[in-house]
Amino acid sequence: MRVLGAGVVALAAAVAVAAPSGAARGATRGVSARLLALMPLPRAEFGATAAGLPVAQDSGVVTNGDAASNANGNVSAAQLGRLGQETGYMLDYGALGERATGVSEVQTSVELYSSAQAATRGLAFWRGDETELGALRADGISIVLTPFAVAGLGAGSAAYAGDLKLKSEPRIYGVDIYFQSGELVAQVSVNAESRALLRSLAVGAAAKLNRRIHEVLAGQLSGPAAPLPRPLKPGPPPNGPNPEALALTPGDLNATGTITRQGFQVAAGAESEYGRYMSPIGPFASLTEQVIVYGNPTIASYAISAFGGQGSAERMWQAFVGKGAPLSKVRPKLVSTHDGDQSAAVLGVVHAVDGKNIYAGFITIRIGSTIEVIGVGAPLGVTLFPSALVQLTSIAAAQAQRGLNALPVA
Repeated sequence: MRVLGAGVVALAAAVAVAAPSGAARGATRGVSARLLALMPLPRAEFGATAAGLPVAQDSGVVTNGDAASNANGNVSAAQLGRLGQETGYMLDYGALGERATGVSEVQTSVELYSSAQAATRGLAFWRGDETELGALRADGISIVLTPFAVAGLGAGSAAYAGDLKLKSEPRIYGVDIYFQSGELVAQVSVNAESRALLRSLAVGAAAKLNRRIHEVLAGQLSGPAAPLPRPLKPGPPPNGPNPEALALTPGDLNATGTITRQGFQVAAGAESEYGRYMSPIGPFASLTEQVIVYGNPTIASYAISAFGGQGSAERMWQAFVGKGAPLSKVRPKLVSTHDGDQSAAVLGVVHAVDGKNIYAGFITIRIGSTIEVIGVGAPLGVTLFPSALVQLTSIAAAQAQRGLNALPVA
């Protein structure tokens, strides 16, 4: 089950469907980018259940880097390339929390491999990755996967229905179906906050996707691909709070400091992101802050879990410094915070380039659909105490809330 990738939210209960090895009609030699883009299901193919769901920003070409970022395990684009995965195309409508009731997201994708044998290997690889749920569970997400049979997609077809629960959010239900056709591996994903109709909707969509793939390959289906959203550009979101107005300034900290860099950037899965970097600032040698605006509070809740905000001190620390970073003898520890809708902090020690230890802290705060991620480093030789992170969390949450309160009432 994939939930987040670099900030990208996607419910996906694992499914693997292997096509019969001798299926001649699955041959896809020379599939062009144009043909690949015609294969995923347009929104209308899902009927009334998907009516009104907006096309998601991650729709379109799926590179190996995109696919790797959505993996549960430690997967790289180069690793997928060695498997023979070349490119993909996805249509994604809606998102977690898009609707309070009914289906909130429908997604279909097709990946092209260098050969049918490579596609079979790729499918097996993703089957293994989909069931690597340890990291998600370590982030405080409870997950249950239930396999069920799918007819008409090949002798090796299989599927999982999944339910996923984050402590602060309603339970989410999903169904995922994968199948292989020659050099292609196809996927259908559906999620909602109710089990009703999910399985039949996903199975029906898989049959439609299978048929559509063969129609495209046979030249029976042509025309323009489904329209995609305009690419996001750095800047305030079209709807929602301006993250620049929520970010900390030296004045908020009652301190002198230097803003060394600031500005908007595009964040995968988010509406907008603003970063501000200050060094030095008050008692800290450096302070980095990202304010991220998501489409709704549910997405933000699952996003904050990917920053380790629901897990152990080690999990949260690794989310920021990386698993391969050298460890000091001082073990990281969680710092209790109680600001915003959700918040967490971790304090630890990192190695400087000269081998000396530097105290550092990381804070995550969620207020509604916004997340703040703050990192601070103490001056060399100075101890950073938990109370400093508690105070900084309160100051940052208060500043963000002031910015949110200043928004015009809709």
